[in-house]
Amino acid sequence: MRQMEGQIKEMEAEPGMAKITDKLYMEKLELVEVKEMIARYDYIIVHMISDLQYGPPMDVQIQWDELVELRAFDETEEIHVFGHELDSSGELRAIRIFEKGDGGDYLVKSYRMRNGKILKIKEYLTEDEDGQAEIVYTRPFAVTEEEEYGRV
Repeated sequence: MRQMEGQIKEMEAEPGMAKITDKLYMEKLELVEVKEMIARYDYIIVHMISDLQYGPPMDVQIQWDELVELRAFDETEEIHVFGHELDSSGELRAIRIFEKGDGGDYLVKSYRMRNGKILKIKEYLTEDEDGQAEIVYTRPFAVTEEEEYGRV
């Protein structure tokens, strides 16, 4: 996250937004906005002090006063709520990451979750000063059944 923050500061887009890559953007949100937007996403992962829940948003009970981290996502965007490492106030921050167009260059990785489903992750790429590929942001974008990956 620190690496991304440094790059975002250098690449301003529209007011209230920051450009991560040519086709990946970030905007800050207030927690009130997050609560209103969550239902429109396909899947949510919520880390709370006393629990970890994941699934479609209507199946997850969020204890907002215990929230440590939240990721709500679909194919083209994500809301990420987190506590900042350098902020000792305990305040949560919220951002929305979204693609424009085809999302640019990225790698897709798959991980099996405890419930047997597959969590798909995008690692967005850009070039560093030497022209080497560099991962600038990683986010979940889908949860699928095993057979969608050709596994039996």
